Amino acid sequence: AFDEAEEASWLLIDDALNVLAGEGSYGIREPNPATRFHLWVYRARPDVAAIVHTHPPAASALAAAEQPLIVAHMDATPLFEDTAFLGQWPGLPTADREGEVIAGALQSKHALLLAHHGLLAAGRSVQEAAFLAVFMERMARQQIDAAAVGGSKPIDPAEARRARDFLRTDRIMNITFDAWCRKTERRRGML
Repeated sequence: AFDEAEEASWLLIDDALNVLAGEGSYGIREPNPATRFHLWVYRARPDVAAIVHTHPPAASALAAAEQPLIVAHMDATPLFEDTAFLGQWPGLPTADREGEVIAGALQSKHALLLAHHGLLAAGRSVQEAAFLAVFMERMARQQIDAAAVGGSKPIDPAEARRARDFLRTDRIMNITFDAWCRKTERRRGML
């Protein structure tokens, strides 16, 4: 579970999924074979230093409904013109073909919603990848909630670009990430 993950449970692996370092969780030193598709993204995108791939409830609901994310709120603007949608999910991502498909769908964007699966955020840093993943999930939840009152209406592109250019700065992403870290540390009694 994410709340149990500690640095000691991490594995360092190579391109062939061989474990180079780390003890793993509960002594399990076998990397998840789905990690393979991350390698394809890293190979295709030298600007990407971190990937967050998860199946959170709201993004997974949009994915199950084959609905792309709509930038319909100011908080979604960091994702404006930077979110792709993979409408045909290739299956369990344990082989190279799935990696090719996912990397190809992401192209030059930093966020991807995968139909019938979940989300992927690819950042220049851990902070950026986490920032994008959290906001994707929040905006997916909002899009689902908005469906009950008439649906999401896209933001004016010029305003969305202006907001994105402010919110996607390293300064904003880093102070947001730092605030999340402090909140987590308070919950764990570390502060």
